[in-house]
Amino acid sequence: MSSETLHRLPLPGGETLPYTLKRKKRMRHLYLYVKDGEVEVRCNPGVSLSAIESFLLSKEPWIRRKLRQMRPEHDPGESFPWDGRLIPLEFVEKADRKTLRFEYDPEKERAVLSGPSLPDAARIRELYEALYRHHAPEILNSAVERWSRVTGLVPTRVGYRRARSRWGSCSSQNALSLNTRLLICPLEIRDYVIVHELCHIRHKNHSGEFWNLVGQYLPDWKERRKRLREYERYLY
Repeated sequence: MSSETLHRLPLPGGETLPYTLKRKKRMRHLYLYVKDGEVEVRCNPGVSLSAIESFLLSKEPWIRRKLRQMRPEHDPGESFPWDGRLIPLEFVEKADRKTLRFEYDPEKERAVLSGPSLPDAARIRELYEALYRHHAPEILNSAVERWSRVTGLVPTRVGYRRARSRWGSCSSQNALSLNTRLLICPLEIRDYVIVHELCHIRHKNHSGEFWNLVGQYLPDWKERRKRLREYERYLY
């Protein structure tokens, strides 16, 4: 007999570490795996959750190092992440301009940064974030409305913000908060996050009933969740 549940470990600084917990009766020790960008713990049913999370906290530096190795950092000066693609960034030097301007043309798939000089990576990320923040309500709200009609699960409100540790959340009052950087992900991954959070309106946990509900609307949710891990390098 075995069970599998998804958990989030609170970390210092307000971040969280998602991990999968698999319990099997024949397990004699606590095992930790980091594979394909996912953290997995295996142990027998007798190990308490507090003991598991204390163990994970003790291994946090090692876990972070392994995850960084699997998720190479993105250079914002090279490309603009959008809808599952990396759009090559063009820089146009304009010495007579005092400010920077970033524009993205989805029809031509052109990302153009213009200004007196090429800024550093942090400033380019800020320009990208401004665009995500501008478009998130329009793009993501329509997806929330579409899936609400399909599932019958309607949030009390939907908010958008930049988060460094999670793609979305559902409050006890059934309000959804979605990460503006979901626009980096392709449509099928954004849909997974939205359906996931909508299902929390009915189940405020990651129980078997919760995952059964997610699977009712997205039978391939495990594959989508795995693909979502590929984009966590953008949660800086």
